[in-house]
Amino acid sequence: RDMEERLRKQKEDEEKYIETSNRITVMEGVTQKVAEGDYNARSTDSKDDDLGRISKALNKMAISLGTNFTTLENKAWLQEGSVKIADAIRGERDIKQLTENLLSCITTYLHAPIATFYINNTGLFALSSSYSISNAPKQFMLGDGLMGQAAKNKKISVVTELPSDFRISSAGGNT
Repeated sequence: RDMEERLRKQKEDEEKYIETSNRITVMEGVTQKVAEGDYNARSTDSKDDDLGRISKALNKMAISLGTNFTTLENKAWLQEGSVKIADAIRGERDIKQLTENLLSCITTYLHAPIATFYINNTGLFALSSSYSISNAPKQFMLGDGLMGQAAKNKKISVVTELPSDFRISSAGGNT
């Protein structure tokens, strides 16, 4: 009987060893993915033991690293864009050329297909430059139309759920 108990205990220990080894192997794989830059990699081990707690800590670390690297990438992108804008307008005195340089720089950096640049003369916005648009309005008043309202509110307006017969005319065309 003692022999049976020892064999059962040995088999139980071997199974526990294999399970622990497999759990460690999975966490090692997650750790490797995170080390390679895949901050979405997660361990699914949720047992309430030492390895489970390590697994949860590993997941928290991956989330934190992903957030921090995204923040750094965004800051670097903004800084690079700021440098490009500064280079585009450095030393330029002619307002028309300055706005053309700005639009060229910004549209290239943002991969924007079209753009306009208006100068505010006390509520009357006059077109200074345009990019890929030949029929942009030459001017608009603060508060008039979508562009004027966006300028007044100092934010972009998004229009949704329009009636089917509603027509919109903009610098980009008619719909």
